[in-house]
Amino acid sequence: MTAIETCYISTGCNRTPHCADWGLNGLICFGSCRSVTVYQPEEETKSAKILQTHVHHKDRVNCVTWIKKLPVSESNAVGLVSGSVDNTAIVWKYMDGKLKPAATLKNHTGPVNGVAAMCLQTSTVGMTTYVATSSADSTVNLWKQENEGVPMLACGCDDQKIHIFIEQSEKNIKLFDNISLKNNVSSRNEDWIRAIDLQLMCFKNQQDTGDIILASAAQDFFIRIWRFSRRSVEDNIVKTVKELSLDEEIKMKENTFQFKIGEETVVYAVSLESVLSGHENWIYSVKWQPPVNSGSGWHQPMHLLSASMDKTMILWKPDKESGVWVEEVRVGEVGGNTLGFYGGMFSPDGLSIMAHGYQGAFHHWAFTKSKGTWEPQVTASGHFDVVCDVEWDKGGGQYLVSLSVDQTTRLHAPWKQSNGQADWYEIARPQVHGYDLQCLALINRYKFASGADEKVIRSFDAPKNFIENFCSICGISLEAELQKEEAQNRPAGASVPALGLSNKAVYSGDIEKINRNIEQHPNDQYPEVYFTPVALQTPPTEEHLLQNTLWPETQKLYGHGYEIFALACDTEGKILASSCKASKVDFAGVILWDTTTWNQICTLEGHTLTVTQMAFSHNGNYLLTVSRDRTWMLYRKRDENDQNESLFTRISGTNKSNTAHTRIIWSCAWSHDDKYFLTASRDKKVMVWLRPDLSSGDIPLKPQSVIDVGDAATAIHLPPVACYADKYLIDKVRSFKTTTKGVVNRGDSVRKRSAPGNSVDQEENLVTVQLNGEESTLEFLDASDNEVNLENIRADAYIIIFSIPHRDTFDTAVDLLSELRMDMGIDRTVIMVGNKLDLVRKRKVKTEEAQEVSKMYDGKYIEVSAGLNHNIDELLVGILGSIRYKLNPSLTDPVLRVDTKKAGLSALSMKGPINFFGRLFRRVSRKSRGRKKRHHTVA
Repeated sequence: MTAIETCYISTGCNRTPHCADWGLNGLICFGSCRSVTVYQPEEETKSAKILQTHVHHKDRVNCVTWIKKLPVSESNAVGLVSGSVDNTAIVWKYMDGKLKPAATLKNHTGPVNGVAAMCLQTSTVGMTTYVATSSADSTVNLWKQENEGVPMLACGCDDQKIHIFIEQSEKNIKLFDNISLKNNVSSRNEDWIRAIDLQLMCFKNQQDTGDIILASAAQDFFIRIWRFSRRSVEDNIVKTVKELSLDEEIKMKENTFQFKIGEETVVYAVSLESVLSGHENWIYSVKWQPPVNSGSGWHQPMHLLSASMDKTMILWKPDKESGVWVEEVRVGEVGGNTLGFYGGMFSPDGLSIMAHGYQGAFHHWAFTKSKGTWEPQVTASGHFDVVCDVEWDKGGGQYLVSLSVDQTTRLHAPWKQSNGQADWYEIARPQVHGYDLQCLALINRYKFASGADEKVIRSFDAPKNFIENFCSICGISLEAELQKEEAQNRPAGASVPALGLSNKAVYSGDIEKINRNIEQHPNDQYPEVYFTPVALQTPPTEEHLLQNTLWPETQKLYGHGYEIFALACDTEGKILASSCKASKVDFAGVILWDTTTWNQICTLEGHTLTVTQMAFSHNGNYLLTVSRDRTWMLYRKRDENDQNESLFTRISGTNKSNTAHTRIIWSCAWSHDDKYFLTASRDKKVMVWLRPDLSSGDIPLKPQSVIDVGDAATAIHLPPVACYADKYLIDKVRSFKTTTKGVVNRGDSVRKRSAPGNSVDQEENLVTVQLNGEESTLEFLDASDNEVNLENIRADAYIIIFSIPHRDTFDTAVDLLSELRMDMGIDRTVIMVGNKLDLVRKRKVKTEEAQEVSKMYDGKYIEVSAGLNHNIDELLVGILGSIRYKLNPSLTDPVLRVDTKKAGLSALSMKGPINFFGRLFRRVSRKSRGRKKRHHTVA
């Protein structure tokens, strides 16, 4: 059995604030589409890579946070909380070392935009988990796992205030006192609150004051720092000058609030400590550095990190002498037509900082003690929107190219490090476009074509700087690579003019002429992207990916009337096929292009709607197309000696009258030897077809095999080589468990078949079943086959099938049952099966009569509907269970249930071995053999 494991995950962070968090466990959690992703940032001994993705939400994940422990400890993380557009928040907990959803919080009527969580350790009730969720429905919900503790909650709103909520109990009713902090520095600059972060300073360390500090950021470009200081109840009493004694000082009136913890009254004074100005755009994130263990105890460093849409992050720190908050370091993104940052994070030790931005990318900086500077680090990256197409390098599969609706084309390859470890990273971004990209086709190792939501096909060539960096990062000989014909005469790089869509080639001579003191474009939001050659030994940073890894555009192809939808290229890289969106037959043609001259060769007709995918055979002699019109077409290349015909002519295809798929066909693929091809459709089926010109005679177009995948099949592919000695088919293992309530279907799994040398018809008579953890393979032999002689076969069980609406088939079944028991003396299990249970009104055989006959001959009886898959699971389990009981009487003999309730038929699951039993009840089968021990069942 082949083991499959994930070696590389590439994805970007959702473009929302508060969508990433760096935990004390050293891992980063972030939202990616509907999944919660766990990311390992780069460290001295670890490479940056995405470890896990967890999908449980039904819509985009808006915000995530690790559950923080109080008091602070270095133990493993408890879990995390995620909020989504689906109006829910999910609490994830570590169970048996794996992150699993522990609870789904449902109370909001709008998207959840903010979450906060803490796990409080108390001596009385142990661990208490608090979760706060805020939503676009203008409510904040506080969730608690236990019933003790008094939480404080800070909430920033669009009324330009920060609201502090304290939980209080009054007559067994939970209330929340609301204290508002007004940003009263300047009413002219007030705006919505975008980010807040609370931090406790109540650690056993003489440097800490025991206060609570809160940082807030708003759309007015300012950061405000608030301090909550503990006061005694007496300090809260305001005295006039006349009431003061001679030894008391005059004090300013403080803004205080009080609440109760049990019977104790607690008073806090609130003061605005500082206002920080340094950003030039909205500030989306403020984060305090996590507490650090200094040896003598936990200490809260006074470091604050802010991230803004002005493409910068600032690290703030109070001056040691004056105590005034000042900017210690500023880092950011340069170049590229991008927006700024949505969030910033501290590492647990405070020596690394990371931001996530509008393009879904992470930006990582680490403090280098030897240099005393913050240096950029390698990060994992990926698309931040739907990925539409992927294709492997044609020069040996040494890199992968992906294309997305996020308007970028990205190239992924393994980084060969000095220690021999190879980890995959994004090493180039050949295309950054202005339209949503839809499809791509690699022409050769250093040339590809792409199509977008426009009528133009664009071709790109790799620059020399990419080839150099590709060889350096991946450990490939540069000298050998540059000697290849496809790597000759390359420009140095590419640049994009302001507001342009075409990557222009930059040659070595052009680089020398560029004035390094180039004046910025008048519209500085869209600066011109100038190429700078860079020699890389490690994967590039996000800034390099945006500016220095583009490929120059070499050709534009016009010919389609609507937006390009699919592309394909033959293995030799000489012919490019393209299709566009089409609602009429006039635009549904496939255009073939000569990649040498870029001239149109011909247009292939046949489909009536959009051609969704095309695939050239491995030998280049066939072109397969599938379409939205639910049909496929096969075209064959002309012989080299016959130059008068069209380059490709249609030799076969389905139409509306004989099509096997009932919904749009999304994908197609060829087997390694081009004898078979597969089609995948929205009707939840993948069909295997024999190439029509290999079949003998006038045989109708029917699939050789149909795989029900249970959901819409949108993509399919096959390896270019045979993995198991010319094997095409796979086993579907059906798993069941018997309980007191009946048979429980535990789902299907798919694996490579181990039996060699079987024909297609022979393979179709095998069903692998896993019952109560033990696996067996059932082999069915059709007794109507002239080659099958019952007297020469010692089967493990016998199935006699008749049709409930046809009395004559029942009479024949009774005669066969009598022959097995009386004439042949068979003592094995015999099961009589009444098929077509769904045809209730046409029933000719009563259930009681069939049961009585079966019981008289020591047999079993069950009624099924192969068409509706009713009782099929029970039949399979009954067959296998009866065989096992005969072989081992210590087991329980299964009882077959006869369900004749018509109401049960309307809610049946359509999954299961429908096709198999359809063949079993209709077709003639032949005996097959194999290495594995099988139970033989005669039908």
